[in-house]
Amino acid sequence: MLASRQHGVVAYWQLIRLGFSRREIARMAEKDQLHRLHRGVYAVGHPNVSLEGRYMAATLACGEGAVLSHWSAAGHWELLGVRQGAEIHVSAPRHRRPTAAITPHWVPGLDSRDCTRRDGIPVTTVTRTLLDLAAIATPKQLQRATNQAERKGFLTESAVRELIERNRGRKGIKEFVAVTAAVNAGTPTAPAPTSRSPS
Repeated sequence: MLASRQHGVVAYWQLIRLGFSRREIARMAEKDQLHRLHRGVYAVGHPNVSLEGRYMAATLACGEGAVLSHWSAAGHWELLGVRQGAEIHVSAPRHRRPTAAITPHWVPGLDSRDCTRRDGIPVTTVTRTLLDLAAIATPKQLQRATNQAERKGFLTESAVRELIERNRGRKGIKEFVAVTAAVNAGTPTAPAPTSRSPS
């Protein structure tokens, strides 16, 4: 079932695509089979979802093409700790209004090479996550996240070089170049799991 693949959450537009009518969706909500998490996004069966479910719900709330990013992506990749109750950061190709739970980042033309999935959740790749952090994090936070990425074998010379070539002049790129060079990203590292591509 779709919800089981998405950590217990579904979007309204997904239910419509599956053939459910608006009336059927409203009836399921009335019977507490669907529990509203965000506008147009529901938890199935019960309102208590895991952190992964919250991540998935946030990306669904920001529309197709949206991915977990910035601090939230760093937490999902286990590069930095996750603050309890922190807002979820999502990069989306269309403007979205921020809410108490979601901080959207408008990224028109987000390159598909900067997006992947981890545990089924759309998320920026590790290198793109570090680049996004480079523009907003303190040097200490960026260094910690980069060291962790290197330790986990998520950084490769080719991935770092390719990202730099595509993002010259971007905010944070100087910091990204400096910190990845400092941890010797060119040193061969262990390959990441195939199903959780971190590039």
